Amino acid sequence: MAWFVGHHRISERERSNMIDLATAVSIFRKEFGQAAGEPEKQCIDRGSYFFFAWPEPLFGSIGVIIDKKNGAVVNLGSGCSREEAFWGYEHGCYDEGVDLVITSYKGDVDDLIDVLTKTPPSQLGQMHGPGRKGWYARMAQMPAVVFRNTKLWSYIPGLREATDKGLLTFEVRKHLPEE
Repeated sequence: MAWFVGHHRISERERSNMIDLATAVSIFRKEFGQAAGEPEKQCIDRGSYFFFAWPEPLFGSIGVIIDKKNGAVVNLGSGCSREEAFWGYEHGCYDEGVDLVITSYKGDVDDLIDVLTKTPPSQLGQMHGPGRKGWYARMAQMPAVVFRNTKLWSYIPGLREATDKGLLTFEVRKHLPEE
């Protein structure tokens, strides 16, 4: 099994320093108190992180991830399925302050537009609006397109579908302010 933290592969040595379930449960209880219920019963071990489902559905959240490497707590919104949320986390789409770098694009511009714009308009303003077909056509001719300092969580379903269909490849990089 490949071990990842976010979208980064980790070494065997790093894996040996990862937190265990008891520590993750402690973090979960400290963070959420009574709302935590019985986290051991709601936990899914995903290799490099634990997913805790809520004992009762919460508006706007399908659950919480606790990263095994650093104990970071990430709340997963309810805008996509659980599997899409896992995919998004594993590809860095829940990280704050990131740049989305589209490294390759294939196929018909209309297909890409249909897939990526399934979600409501957000920080990626160029993806929406009347000039979007021309914008995508120009994008297809560039070596890489960078959306700077972006919040990607609302685009997880579209990004996943586009990569599954082979329409694009992308990287998520930590945003560095322009100098």
